[in-house]
Amino acid sequence: LLPMTSTVVYLEAHGKAVVVKGDTQPIKDFLKTCGGKWNKGLTGWIFPGSKKAKLLSDLQGHSNVKNVVDRAKSLDSSQPAPSGAAAKRSVEGSSAEEPAAKKPKPVVAQASSSQQSSEEQVFDLPEDARATVSAFQGKMGLDLRKFYTDKASGELRPTPKGVRIQVHEWEALCSVMAEIDAKVKSEASNEVEVTVKVTDDILASIRFQKSAARSIDVRRMYVDKSDGQQKPTKKGISFSMAQWAGLKALLQDIAAALGGTKVSSSSSSTASPSQREKKSKQPSTFSPQASVPDSVADGARLRAALVKILEGRDLQTLSLKAVRSELEAALSLPEGSLASRKEEVKGIVTDIIQSGETAGD
Repeated sequence: LLPMTSTVVYLEAHGKAVVVKGDTQPIKDFLKTCGGKWNKGLTGWIFPGSKKAKLLSDLQGHSNVKNVVDRAKSLDSSQPAPSGAAAKRSVEGSSAEEPAAKKPKPVVAQASSSQQSSEEQVFDLPEDARATVSAFQGKMGLDLRKFYTDKASGELRPTPKGVRIQVHEWEALCSVMAEIDAKVKSEASNEVEVTVKVTDDILASIRFQKSAARSIDVRRMYVDKSDGQQKPTKKGISFSMAQWAGLKALLQDIAAALGGTKVSSSSSSTASPSQREKKSKQPSTFSPQASVPDSVADGARLRAALVKILEGRDLQTLSLKAVRSELEAALSLPEGSLASRKEEVKGIVTDIIQSGETAGD
């Protein structure tokens, strides 16, 4: 028999509904029998709000649930609160775990979430891409990344195809969107690729096929010391035209999540490249109140993410460097930010493999 694993789950309010998030893979069958439905956009199991009290009690009594963190207290006004040992366990769980859950905002055409995390906000784009606003080392930023659907769990998981940009870099990208769109519409051009400079080290490339724009690549660049030429890095994302349209539709929402940054592209579309560069170098005045690293540092969260990454993989050919890279993408962290903790990550990976947690359900 495979060893039982203890899991930490979170209850969050979504309008009048309640969503169960966290490491739900080990208890997905239990959540199904309770009447829950997996919601890919919310990355959690959704239930009617009226079932919140019973759901909380059932989860707290489940032998495979280590802790239940109740973040859906806004639903308690119309329900009797749990009492006795259940209430005590809920309170203890809330104080022991730090808030680290994502609260995705659906595509504009869908109903939006009534509340979003102050630390991290996720915006869904078409074709399994996401824009994630979060803080790292006290600085707000935006992670633009493609995801894939895990066939075993049905959950969305991050790919290495993405880039994290700072607030002033996002403002610079917004300022050239009109110029990018103008080049997209210039179908008379026979060029295979047309570029627009975003900042000194970020370049937007519009790629054409048969005189029609097919994709827009936003990528961080570096200067090759051997020849002095600017060349692309792996830090970037190639948007389909549908994803690009979805990103532009969320400009105001992303601006609000970043603390009211300026996003209007119409006023700056006529500015000269030198003016845009000068603006892009100006630091943002936004000062975040919360920092993500404290929540990311939680060993339980690192372990839960690593279990998902290692599940079903060929462990003989998987390098620890590749695992750290995927872990950084899963936690929306800048590339290389976990390098200083490689021994800790290695220890967790070794323990997961020895305990058999990657063997599946």
